[in-house]
Amino acid sequence: MFPALDPIAQETAQYHFRLDRDETDSYSTALVRCNESQKGAPELAEADLLCILPSGSTWRHALAQRSLYGMTVLSGDSSYTIVGKEEIVPHPTRGAYPVVDAYLFEDILDAARYLTLLQDQLPAPQRDCFSSPHGVIQAESATPDEHQPVEAAIVEAASRRWSQGSPFLFRTLILSDGPFRIEGHPHPMFFKQKSALIMRDKFQPYLMATMPECLAPLPPSIMKWAGKHRVL
Repeated sequence: MFPALDPIAQETAQYHFRLDRDETDSYSTALVRCNESQKGAPELAEADLLCILPSGSTWRHALAQRSLYGMTVLSGDSSYTIVGKEEIVPHPTRGAYPVVDAYLFEDILDAARYLTLLQDQLPAPQRDCFSSPHGVIQAESATPDEHQPVEAAIVEAASRRWSQGSPFLFRTLILSDGPFRIEGHPHPMFFKQKSALIMRDKFQPYLMATMPECLAPLPPSIMKWAGKHRVL
C-alpha cells in the first residue's frame, strides 16, 4: 500500500487484500495471511471481503485520485480494523479503473500505530479543513497533491481516535456515488448491506471528504446530501 510501511504491516496485520486487473483484463482479488505464526486465528475467505470493493460504474472523472479509508468490522466472533487505499489508474485502452490495497488488523491499536507511521508519508495536515469532528468535508482541492493536506488531517483524526480504542470511520476522498446510495443511513455506506462483514457500530462517528472534481459527476440528490452533511 505504502512500500516503506509494508514490512511493518506484514508484521502486525492479519491479512493483506488486493484488487487489480489480471493479464486477461479481468478484475482479480487476492487475500493473503500476513503472519504465518497466526495460523490458529479464524480464517477469512476472499468472498468475505468482496463487499468492500469500490462501488461505481465509471471512474474516468477520478483518474489519478486516491482514497485512504479505515473501519472496524465484525466477522463472526472476530473483529478486524481495516486500513485500505483505493487508487484510480488509467486503463491501457479505455477509461480508468480502481486498484485496492488493504490490511486487516485484529488489534485496533496496531492499526492506530500503522496510521501514526502513515502520517510520516503525508504532508503536514491542513488544520482548518474541518470545524466538526465528524461529517463530510467539501474540500476545495483541485489536484491530488492539493488534497493531501486534507487527507493528512483525516488520517490524523482517525489515528487519534483509534489510539483510544474508539471506533471511527474515515475515507479521505469519496470517489463515486456508491457510499451515498442508502438514504437515511447514519453515514455514507462503506459496503453492500448483504455482507459477511458487519459494521461494529453503525452509529459510530465518521470523517470523509469530497472535492469538486469527484463531486461534480454525482447526481443532484447526492450532491444535496453531501452539502447538507458537510462539516465545512
